[in-house]
Amino acid sequence: NVKNSAGGAVNQTVIDQLLDQRTETLRKRFNPIARMPLAMIDKLAFEEWSNGTATVDPDKDAAKNGFTIDFQVKKYHVPTVWSDKDNATALEDLSKFVYDVWKDLHIRIDTLTLNPDEMRKILAQKSTKDSLTSYLTTGTKRIKAIGMPSYDDVNVVLEGQYRLPPITEISAVCDIRGAGGNISVPSETFNAFQDGRVAATIGTDLGKYMYTLLPEQEMPDKDYTYAVAQGNVLISALSKEGQLSIKSKACALPVITVRKSMAILVTDDTTTGSALY
Repeated sequence: NVKNSAGGAVNQTVIDQLLDQRTETLRKRFNPIARMPLAMIDKLAFEEWSNGTATVDPDKDAAKNGFTIDFQVKKYHVPTVWSDKDNATALEDLSKFVYDVWKDLHIRIDTLTLNPDEMRKILAQKSTKDSLTSYLTTGTKRIKAIGMPSYDDVNVVLEGQYRLPPITEISAVCDIRGAGGNISVPSETFNAFQDGRVAATIGTDLGKYMYTLLPEQEMPDKDYTYAVAQGNVLISALSKEGQLSIKSKACALPVITVRKSMAILVTDDTTTGSALY
C-alpha cells in the first residue's frame, strides 16, 4: 500500500518498480546466504583434494565450531621449490612423483591436478623453457618462439616424453564475504585448490558428501519458518517487527574415501612429506 506525501494513490508503475527493486535486493542477499553452507563444503572439498586436510575457521568460514582433520594422504616434497625459476625442475619432479607413487602405493594414477598459479611457476622455470620450443599461430602466420612455453606444450612433453598424464588446472576461487556487513563484494579471494600442491589421483571421484540432521530439523522453533534446500541445507526465516532475517545451516562434511589411492606433491617447501627418489 504505497501513498504519496499528500496521502494520495501512487501510480501503479511506480509501485511495480519499488516491488521489483525490493525483490532484487532480497534476491541478492538471500542467494549468498542460502548458498553459504554448500560453498563452504566446496571449499573443504578442494582443500582435501589438494592438501589432504579439512580446516574450518569460525572467524572466516561462518561456522560455529572450528576443527581440523588430516586424512593422512601420502605426501612428497620437491628438491627445489617451484618459485625458484632458475633452479627448479618441475617436469622432472612430476616424472619422479608419478614413479614414486607407483613404487610406494602400487597405483597407476591418471590425473595430475594443480591451480593456475602453480602452472605459471612451471612455465616460468628455466628448465621448462630450455626443454620446449613453441609455435604460435595468428591467422595465416606461424612463428617459432623459443623460451615461451605454453600450457599445451607442457602437456605434450609430459605425455610424449615422460609418458605421464596431462595436467588439469582447477581455477575455482574462494571468496570471503560479509566483512562490515557487506556480502555483495568479497573482502578476500584465494585459490580453492591450494597453492604449492599437485594432486595425483585415479580420476576425480575422491569421496562422499556426508551429513546429518540439525537439531532444528527435529525440534523446530515455532517463531521461524523452515525449508530444506539441496544438500540438506536448512533455511530458516524470521519476520519480526517489520524486519526479515534469513539464516541457513548444514551439518555436513566432504570425506575422502580414496586417501590410500592418491598422493600430493608439495612444491613450496622442501621438508613436508617424503623426498622424491
